[in-house]
Amino acid sequence: FFQRIVMVLPSLVARLLITLLGVVYPSYECFKSIAKIEGASSQQSADVLKRWCMFWIVFGCFVALEPVADSLIFWLPLYYEVKVAFVVYLWHPRTQGATFVYDSFIQPTLLHYEYEIDQKLDALTSKGQQLFQNYSAYGIKWAQRRAVDLFSYIQQSQQAGGRVGANAQGAAGGGNYSAPQ
Repeated sequence: FFQRIVMVLPSLVARLLITLLGVVYPSYECFKSIAKIEGASSQQSADVLKRWCMFWIVFGCFVALEPVADSLIFWLPLYYEVKVAFVVYLWHPRTQGATFVYDSFIQPTLLHYEYEIDQKLDALTSKGQQLFQNYSAYGIKWAQRRAVDLFSYIQQSQQAGGRVGANAQGAAGGGNYSAPQ
């Protein structure tokens, strides 16, 4: 039991640090960069924005791959510490790790597979729109039927003297209750 707590604690601490150092701090730096852009030259602005866009692209890939890595190599010594150090490496001005990872790995890979990715995304978008249309039409028909059932039930109860559940046997309750389903 104690070993489980010890193994979970580093991942919880790492998750907190990754959130603070990988999301909160870079978000705040983006906020400051946007505020500084107004007074900077257009080239400086473009460089700052490009650097932060690269960070968010690389960090997005990191977050997408993290569950796979967590399930396969969590047992390596200092695994969680390396994850935290990697996130700091990505945004730190001296290392500019996000720029290196983006230029070396992500950009070439995305450029190579861009056409196939776009084709798959277009197909998924089309399929998603089709599913939404089909299920929304089904949902609207279902809601319409339920509304008609409800109004019929209300009308029947009003005709029976305003007593809910009243039927030909009277309001004493001996009959079947047929509320809308």
